[in-house]
Amino acid sequence: MSLLPSTVSTAIERARKEGTRIPSKRPEAHPKLNARDQRQLGLQLPTAPRLPMNNHLKLWCDTHIKISMDTFKKYMKKIGFVSYKAAHKTSLTDTHKLRRLECCMDKVPWGPE
Repeated sequence: MSLLPSTVSTAIERARKEGTRIPSKRPEAHPKLNARDQRQLGLQLPTAPRLPMNNHLKLWCDTHIKISMDTFKKYMKKIGFVSYKAAHKTSLTDTHKLRRLECCMDKVPWGPE
């Protein structure tokens, strides 16, 4: 493992000044939406709660700054909203339909009365 001399000297200097070799955490990027925008987003979402997220995002981007879907989801989650996806019930296959029909025919007397 070879380290650059500048890396080693930087770590030594940091240890002398700060008492640690670990660099300090870098500041995060500026938030895309400020507090006012987050309040506006919180007011927009309950107006049409069943509207798909793509439509909410389009409405937001038309009237405010443009943000990505990931950023939109992040701020929705931060505000307290979550997306809802309805469960998809699969339809029966032909084999399952025949088995169900046979089971019903065994239980119920079919025929002329």
